[in-house]
Amino acid sequence: MAVRNPLYMNAQIQNGEALTPMEIDILTFLEQGKSKEEIASCFFISVNTVKYHMKNIYMKTGAKNACQAVWNARLAGILD
Repeated sequence: MAVRNPLYMNAQIQNGEALTPMEIDILTFLEQGKSKEEIASCFFISVNTVKYHMKNIYMKTGAKNACQAVWNARLAGILD
């Protein structure tokens, strides 16, 4: 599992919506360059579930892709 900074467990970015712990974990794996398939297998969930979480991450971070989502999360202090 990803190591999260406890100060940012309920971190809010851009539109004020907090990222869930699962969304932060997925962002951490995206930061490491993992594919949707690899992330799904780590959490024992379907690729469609990963896509669902990624859609929410993009909306909450104001991102258009995974790279931008990771960058925005870093700027917000959610990822180290």
